[in-house]
Amino acid sequence: MLTDEALREAIRAAGGGIAVDVWPLSGGLGAAALWRVVLSDGRACVARAFAEGAAGPAERERLAMAAAREEGVRVPSVQAEFEVGGCPVLLIDLVPGHTVLDAIRRRPADAARLGRSMGEQLARLHGGVAPSALTDEGWLTLGGDALAPLVALLRRLPDPDRLLHLDFHPLNVLADGEVTGVIDWANARSGPPFLDVARSQAIIHAARVAGVLPAASPGPDPVDELMRGLRDGHAATFGDDPRPDLSRAWALAMTVADVGGHVGSPGSPFTAEVVARLARDRDAAIARAIATGT
Repeated sequence: MLTDEALREAIRAAGGGIAVDVWPLSGGLGAAALWRVVLSDGRACVARAFAEGAAGPAERERLAMAAAREEGVRVPSVQAEFEVGGCPVLLIDLVPGHTVLDAIRRRPADAARLGRSMGEQLARLHGGVAPSALTDEGWLTLGGDALAPLVALLRRLPDPDRLLHLDFHPLNVLADGEVTGVIDWANARSGPPFLDVARSQAIIHAARVAGVLPAASPGPDPVDELMRGLRDGHAATFGDDPRPDLSRAWALAMTVADVGGHVGSPGSPFTAEVVARLARDRDAAIARAIATGT
């Protein structure tokens, strides 16, 4: 187990500075553990520690963040990278602000504007080709066997070499009046741009089915406004999705495969019943995409 003292020593040995304060942060459902670190020069960072032997995922995140920054996406910089007891660690800048979800809970009127800014950041990301180390056809298999009937249609989608985030939701985007940073690049890889937008929508849908987010309200709903803004911000660069049915089917399939791995995990809101409901939605979306496909 990675201790605070071992982390302090590793940061010093890697040339990252002297850590005067180190304390753990609560993470999401992913495999990385997080610590907030304050260095002796006053800089605040986050240490993102991966599982033992997980050098590949750590390098994937580093490469994705570097490529995204080159496209003008607001991404934290990596200050140091090292291993502690076989666990790869990235020491990255602490992004100022709160999660976008917290921001729109405090000020619902900001939802559409922040959503559009999110969409613009995502469009910047999609303007760049993925690094060669992240470019493959892995995106075709992220939804498992359920996507088999759609593979031929999916292969026709344009720009499959673009860099995607694939976990772009209001807990992984931070804001302080405006978007200040995009975090958690564990899923980054190449793929067609509109799949990333559809994946964001599928994550919100899954969160509502699981009760993490409340169901949409009859009146103006901040989360709906946020997602509408995201689509508009992305469309300002890429236009409307020419195959929304296909994108939605793919995104739901990936999301079912993703959250299905968290059933029974401590603190996970994704029960077998929730995953079964999402699987039904996925199957209906796949049937619709087949029916409308050419």
